[in-house]
Amino acid sequence: SDKYHKRGLTIILFALLSTAGFCLFLASANHPHTRYASLFLILPGTYSIAPPLAAWISNNTSPDQLL
Repeated sequence: SDKYHKRGLTIILFALLSTAGFCLFLASANHPHTRYASLFLILPGTYSIAPPLAAWISNNTSPDQLL
């Protein structure tokens, strides 16, 4: 995301991955194997949002010129 400057798109894609995992988790109330499988969508989606978000925030708050 930093190479192509598409941080927002990366964050949205990972958020959609995590949302799909949560939907699968909530839809499978009596299926423990499906609930376990949904964690493989939830966790990467959730924890992959932080690095591009931190890069985006740090690039937007840093000064452009030296004083």
